[in-house]
Amino acid sequence: MSDEHKEQVSTFIVEGVIFDMDGTLVDSISAVEAAWTKKAKELDIDAQKLIKDSHGRRVADMLKEVDPDLNDDNVDEKAQPEFEQSTLDFADDSSADDDKTVKILPGVKALIDSLPKDKYAIATSGGKIYCHGCLKRVDLDVPQVCVTADDKRLEEGKPHPAPFLLAAKDLGLDPKKCVVFEDSPSGIKAALAAGCTAIAVCTSRKREKINQHGAHYVVDTMEKIKVEQLEDGQMKFTVTH
Repeated sequence: MSDEHKEQVSTFIVEGVIFDMDGTLVDSISAVEAAWTKKAKELDIDAQKLIKDSHGRRVADMLKEVDPDLNDDNVDEKAQPEFEQSTLDFADDSSADDDKTVKILPGVKALIDSLPKDKYAIATSGGKIYCHGCLKRVDLDVPQVCVTADDKRLEEGKPHPAPFLLAAKDLGLDPKKCVVFEDSPSGIKAALAAGCTAIAVCTSRKREKINQHGAHYVVDTMEKIKVEQLEDGQMKFTVTH
């Protein structure tokens, strides 16, 4: 029996769209890994484990977990902004031989351009400095609704549904009428817990790995998504998965 994936086409209707950022809209994984490797060396801990554990989680949560000097009272003031700026610095300082630049992922620009500006949001485990910095570097506008990890209204990050629930609230929409695009297991778990339709994008993991996490649809890239605006203001999504 062949293990080759056979594509299917599905359609559904939603009122809003919520995107994760890193690994979904942009790829800055090399810069992020470089920043975590630097942090691991500073703390004398295993870099590969730190990188693996950090995927999809808030920087502040990870920093508090691995650095005994950090807590809720001081992580947001200096440690998180410094880490995020370090990531952007790695991206900006990269060369052709050591490419850590921030890249827009396939199909993203066309998909975002097809959406009404008041109908989509970003909910990311990155902070404001990092999120806005990445978007700027790939010429994407910061959306009207952009929930970052350092939003003071958030008490929990992914895999808790709070980021997606807040993004839906800021859009003025029922989360059950929103679709979420994610690439990480923790993000998929958060989207499902929020009651959203979850689409997993195979940018950071192979399909057979991401299939295990329960997303409604799994796509190779955003190029597999088409959107049609309906007269009642809703959006019809066609997904090749």
